[in-house]
Amino acid sequence: MDLLFTIIVTFFAGMGAGLGTGFAGMSAAAVISPILITFLGIDPYMAVGIALSSDVLASAISAYTYGKNKNLDIKYHPNIKGVQIIEGKNNFPISWLNQQGYCEYQLYLQYFQGVKVGETPAMTTGTKVHNQLEEKFQESATPATFDEVLEFSKTEKTVTREMFVISPEYGIRGFIDEIWMTPDEFVIIDDKPGNQAYGSTINQVRAYCLAFKNMINDKRKIVGALRQRGTDNIFWSEEFDEDAQKSIKFLIDRMDGLFKGEKPFIKTKNPNKCKSCRFQSYCIHLSLIHI
Repeated sequence: MDLLFTIIVTFFAGMGAGLGTGFAGMSAAAVISPILITFLGIDPYMAVGIALSSDVLASAISAYTYGKNKNLDIKYHPNIKGVQIIEGKNNFPISWLNQQGYCEYQLYLQYFQGVKVGETPAMTTGTKVHNQLEEKFQESATPATFDEVLEFSKTEKTVTREMFVISPEYGIRGFIDEIWMTPDEFVIIDDKPGNQAYGSTINQVRAYCLAFKNMINDKRKIVGALRQRGTDNIFWSEEFDEDAQKSIKFLIDRMDGLFKGEKPFIKTKNPNKCKSCRFQSYCIHLSLIHI
């Protein structure tokens, strides 16, 4: 009788874990552990270990199935540095949208022509400050999987940093600086050195929102925000609604057109940008202006 009861409990634990993982993206530990502890009296550490083992097994089977059916296909673009081809679609770093808004011809020189230039002092400082913030966050952070954080945020506010997001559907990927998760909304934060919202920085955080939304199965509101780096100053924010989504999708389509050679790279019309551009000595447009 005890054996039969054990079989029944483990069967329903496995079924629950499968449904939770498949339909809600939950970790098996959220289902299996409580059932084994409550009904079979298994030691909590043992129960968590069994649940995590099932997670590993499920992931391995999924990876094998994807590979066997050739559903997951990731390659590097043969001509454009930094662009990957994921599931047959060009996929580029979201941070490029900031550069695209500054001057598209910079993208052409750096990633299509392979021109290498040094970092500006502002870029070096930004990287240093960014790393300091991450180290400070890690000092008090509690390790957890994304699924665990997502589930916890349904009842309590939580914060995560440096979350990698990717959307094969829209062809974008990148790291979000910080996400505030509450029972009512997600706030996607991108840190910037100043306190002025430019079109390029707005597009960047909108793309993060799009990729994040594409990754989760959650009806909570998504808000995009820009924050002055090293401070708590949120100087711009908006709800990621249909208009914002339509706008960023249009820009992503343009980027895809650039990669495919269907659209021309448009140089900036602002001469002040040209004066401080790192690619001055390589820019044919700047040379034509001086002639």
